[in-house]
Amino acid sequence: MCINCHKLPLQMKLKDGSSVSLMIPAADFVKSAHGRALLCTACHTDIRKVPHDKLEFADRRDLSLHYSKACTSCHSGKFKEFQEGIHWRMLAAGDRRAPLCADCHGAHAVTKGGVARGFTPQACAKCHDRVFRQYEMSVHGQGLIQGGNRDVPTCATCHPSHAGQDPRKVEFRIDIPRLCADCHRNKPLMAKYGLSAQVVSTYLEDFHGVSVSLYREQKNLPRRLTAVCTDCHGVHEILRVKDPDSQVVRANLVQTCQKCHPGASLEFPAAWLSHYTPTPSRYPFVYFIRLFYFIFVPAIVACMVFHVGLDIIFEIRSRLRRPGKE
Repeated sequence: MCINCHKLPLQMKLKDGSSVSLMIPAADFVKSAHGRALLCTACHTDIRKVPHDKLEFADRRDLSLHYSKACTSCHSGKFKEFQEGIHWRMLAAGDRRAPLCADCHGAHAVTKGGVARGFTPQACAKCHDRVFRQYEMSVHGQGLIQGGNRDVPTCATCHPSHAGQDPRKVEFRIDIPRLCADCHRNKPLMAKYGLSAQVVSTYLEDFHGVSVSLYREQKNLPRRLTAVCTDCHGVHEILRVKDPDSQVVRANLVQTCQKCHPGASLEFPAAWLSHYTPTPSRYPFVYFIRLFYFIFVPAIVACMVFHVGLDIIFEIRSRLRRPGKE
């Protein structure tokens, strides 16, 4: 019924002098997640009769803010998540630029979350254009946008859609290794692309990773943590490790280290094993030293236990042989 009028090029005048189109493409709405499930009045609850009562809004954003409340009647769980995120805090502080449900999901051509995954970066780009341009050129962005690869992370993989936190805060920063681990510790996924699934474990075993693990136990986190994944590989502009422009390619590695270690020399990166587990063919010196201690330390402990055991036996036998003892 509604579409009989709203298929026409109707306009609504706003108080700021602008107009907003009231024409709804019927095909888009029918194909949407709501098209076969909801009536128009499920969202437009203030429309009760035809012709409608006159509605007045200051501008387009005022209109969007008004109807964004309708989503909560069905999606209360997602709305609670949204209230935990940075976008809600922006709205609560009076920032009208903060995204609303329809800004990301659309108003009438709403798609299901799984189907829309590939379009997430474009939705975020409406506000975060500079970041999107970086992501678009990254190894992840190229895989998704150019190759349609749904294995790669989108914006929402690292920044949850509804409960996304402020990435500038130290609490987010300390969680970065876990975010990267969700994919890079997945052995079947990494094997699919010929990548090592040991990058997380090797990171957690070195100085940087151990420091992050210790910081996690503290209640009062320092403002500046040790290096996490994004300090070396980049944030949104991550490139393949063999790309000439990559921050971790050998030619650029010293500059990357110097961001935290200003006095780092050309030999400085050589002290780092680059996420590799030492083997007889790769870093053989480190491998054989570790192997030596792997055998030597348990052997020393075993000898000490054996020595103490012999000493105890000797002491017991000595006491049993003393005069006056039966």
